[in-house]
Amino acid sequence: MYKNPVFEFVGSLQTNQVYFYGNLKLGDTKTSAILIAGWSYTGWENKIHNPVQVSLFAESSFGKMEIVTPKYIPNPTINGAGSVIVHDFNEDGKDDIFLPAHNESPLISTASTVLLTGANDSFSSVTLSDSTMSHSGMLGTFDGKSTVVTSGYGINDPYYQFNPQKNSFDINYWGNTYSGSLYGSTATTSDLDGDGKAELLIGDFKTGPGYSYDPLSPQKFVIYKIQNGSLESRPAYISDLRFDSPNYEK
Repeated sequence: MYKNPVFEFVGSLQTNQVYFYGNLKLGDTKTSAILIAGWSYTGWENKIHNPVQVSLFAESSFGKMEIVTPKYIPNPTINGAGSVIVHDFNEDGKDDIFLPAHNESPLISTASTVLLTGANDSFSSVTLSDSTMSHSGMLGTFDGKSTVVTSGYGINDPYYQFNPQKNSFDINYWGNTYSGSLYGSTATTSDLDGDGKAELLIGDFKTGPGYSYDPLSPQKFVIYKIQNGSLESRPAYISDLRFDSPNYEK
């Protein structure tokens, strides 16, 4: 049994796992629920990838959050995730869940998982054809579509948009002009300058178009402009991280 100041959880969670969670409403009933995912940790010397299982908790009539994973998620096994993104991607009025793949023990690129609400409000598990190490995935908007934007420590950092024709996600690489790493801990898109076009923001940034990797250089916060679906050749804005300034050393 797990307690926090708001909920009392009934059930059990996996051990040796770093947790991330997302709040959602289950199907037509709109029951409050929490989906917990994460990446397993079994020591930095570990060389074997260990899949993990997500856990779903839902509010019961007794005022507790009870584990309901078997009822709603027949296949709870995923490759690991550093984010839980909740959104109605297929626009059926029910929350879906996007789990961009990430693992740190070992650091390895794997396939992401999507949980789409289907019949009887249960989730069908869709394994994507990507191979990524997304330290963070966030929901943004690009070209008028809901977009999952990633950055991490692998060889590529795609962005994803739902394709209703195949009931899954298209895996995109910024206009196919740059498919390499956007080395950073988090990223999203937003129209920062009010011109009606989205820019790409990356935090804890180390390398990308027009910015060579230097292991001794401190991480930065950068903004890329996007033209015709492609990142510009270099960042439009580069800044030191806020908490790297002397004001925060004490």
